[in-house]
Amino acid sequence: RACPEGGGPCPEARLRPCGEVANVVEGLKKSPAPPACWRGWGVCDKHEMLLRLFCEDDQEPICVICRESGDHQGHRVSPIKEAAKVYKEILRTHLKQMKTNVQEFVLGKEKEMKAASELKDVQHLFKSCKDVTLRKKH
Repeated sequence: RACPEGGGPCPEARLRPCGEVANVVEGLKKSPAPPACWRGWGVCDKHEMLLRLFCEDDQEPICVICRESGDHQGHRVSPIKEAAKVYKEILRTHLKQMKTNVQEFVLGKEKEMKAASELKDVQHLFKSCKDVTLRKKH
């Protein structure tokens, strides 16, 4: 066997197994795929590679192999980080517009409630005037 440090011949007597490292290595050998908990978190389900690209045509993240396969061949593709920046800006713009719409709605609702309150006051005043008029007639 070769020495792990220098690469030269290494007497067997000097080698000591490291249980922790051996367990990690064996685990990696048995499971070459990423852990199942990584699915949906940046790892391609088909090819088990990192999702580094974004297919503009299908609006989904893809891996390098997906880009070359038939499903996405010829599609408009960009690096996922660049696509994320673009879509974040689009979302910011939409969010800003939605906030404006909500503010306008709330303002309109407040005006409606104020108008309804004023209408009730006018109705109450009208009823009071009507009651006074009827009392004067009798």
